This record gives sequence, C-alpha cells and structure tokens, in this order.
Amino acid sequence: MAKILFIQTAFIGDAILGTAAVRALNAREGKVDVLVRKGNELFYQNHPGVHRVLIWDKKNKWSSWWTLLKEVRKTRYERIFLAQRFFTMGLFLLLSNAKSKIGYRSGWWSLAFDVKVEHRWGKGIHEVQRLMDLVGEEQFYSPELHFLASHQVDRPTQSYITISPSSVWKTKQAPVQVWQQVLDRYPHSQILVMGGPGDVAVLQAMMQQLNHAHLNLVAGQYSLMQSAWIMKGAEMNFVNDSGPLHLCSATNAPVTAFFCSTVPAFGFGPLSENSVVLETKEKLDCRPCGMHGHQQCPKGHFKCGNIQIPID
Repeated sequence: MAKILFIQTAFIGDAILGTAAVRALNAREGKVDVLVRKGNELFYQNHPGVHRVLIWDKKNKWSSWWTLLKEVRKTRYERIFLAQRFFTMGLFLLLSNAKSKIGYRSGWWSLAFDVKVEHRWGKGIHEVQRLMDLVGEEQFYSPELHFLASHQVDRPTQSYITISPSSVWKTKQAPVQVWQQVLDRYPHSQILVMGGPGDVAVLQAMMQQLNHAHLNLVAGQYSLMQSAWIMKGAEMNFVNDSGPLHLCSATNAPVTAFFCSTVPAFGFGPLSENSVVLETKEKLDCRPCGMHGHQQCPKGHFKCGNIQIPID
C-alpha cells in the first residue's frame, strides 16, 4: 500500500472540510497520514480513513516545522497532497522527499511540484470540490466527523436551537439585531449560546442586549467535537460564516448561515441537507470586502449586516 500524506495546516474550518479529501483518498488508496496544525488533530484522530496524524505546533513554528520535515523525509511518501497555497508549507512540500508532490498551481513553490492542480475560485465552486480536484476524485465526498463516546455529552431533553454569534473576524459576525430576530422566531424554545472559552466575555455582553426567556450560555463548556454533537441534535443551528458552519456540514446538522462581509460564492457555504443561507438584499458595491473579512467595516456602515430572517 502506497504511503500517502495529506497536508492541511490552516484554520479550524479548513481542517474540518479537509476530512472530505481524506474520505476520497481512503476510498481509493486505503488509510492515509494527515498533517494538521496543533488543535485540529481532534478532527482526524478517530477518522477510520487515517493511519497517523502529524501535528505542527505553530507556537514553535520553525523548530516544529523542521522536526516534522525530517520525519516526513525519512518516511519517503509516495504522494503528498498539499491543500494550501502559502509559502511555509509549499516549501515543506518542496523539501519533503516525496516521490510525487501534488499542490495548487497558484501556490508558492508550485513550479517545482510534480502535479499542479488549478485552484478554481469563485462562481460558487465549493472548497470541498477544490479538494476533490486536488486529490483527483470525480465523486464528491462530503466532510465527515466521527464521534467518540466522550464526545456524546447529554443534550437537552426538549427541543432546542443553538446560536453561535461570535467570529474571529468581526465583519463576519451578524449584528445583535439579527440574533434577536432568531430569538423572536423561537419564543418557547431553549436557546443554547455556543462558542469557545475565548468567546465567553463577548457573548455575555451580547446576551445583555438580547431578550429571551430561555437563553443559556454554554460557550466554553464543550470541546469542539462535543459542540458538534450538541449541534447535530438541534432543531436548527444559526451560525456565521465561520467554524460552527463547517461543524454542521460535517455532521449533516440543520443550519442557517449568515453571510455578512463574505459571500457563499467563495465556496464555504453549508453542505447539510437542511441548510439555508441568509444575506443582505441590498446591492452593495463594497461586498465582499475581502476573502476573510475585517475587524471593522472598511466603509464604517456595516450594511452587509442588514439581514432579515423570513417569516414562515
């Protein structure tokens, strides 16, 4: 069996979507190794298509990078697939000693790759389709997470929804009035406010502006995999264009995604069977204002946050 390595050391959402590439490679090649940044290994450690997980500790960026490179060169992989276009991991692939180096044509160091794949951007082409292009797979494999018993925490016994109002990029974060619309639509449901430990203070401040009889802050109480388990059992999950959206995609959880400064055409929309995308209906010449968003609206008006939730 050929030794194959898949590299995806970008952010949480990218790592979650990367499980689709692993599924495709596993179906064709058998188990593969995966290289991810520290913190994202939990999405792969219980994956039936993964043989070994290599972890890049970016807090010790170059020392960890060099240690990993020596290990990878020693392994002498038959093929390495690089799902990124940045300098650091492009150089890693170049020096990897792999028999075949596969990456995107528009990435750093790609001139030295053995196989150069077109990175099709925009026009609604999903990131997962770009991953299928990378690994040479005609069939579309969705991302998929696999739960351990420790991930399967108790869910509320009655119907509930979740909201995930926070985002690393503030212009990806739907404004408070949008979240109030969500709460008004579910006046009798239990509302779980999701997020990580670093989101707690922001969410506490937001909750002071929200009005609902059954609003429960659970941010910081669950791991990412436990959060995915909670979201999988919800009546609906309301999220921004951020990590929780991809947790829903990888568990086929129902999801309504708000897109503010970014647009679904970038290729990061939801993949769940029950999924809805909501965005402003205003025609804004400044939207999208960037690939990732900003900490504040460059124009100062944040009109892309003017999102209305349809009334059934």
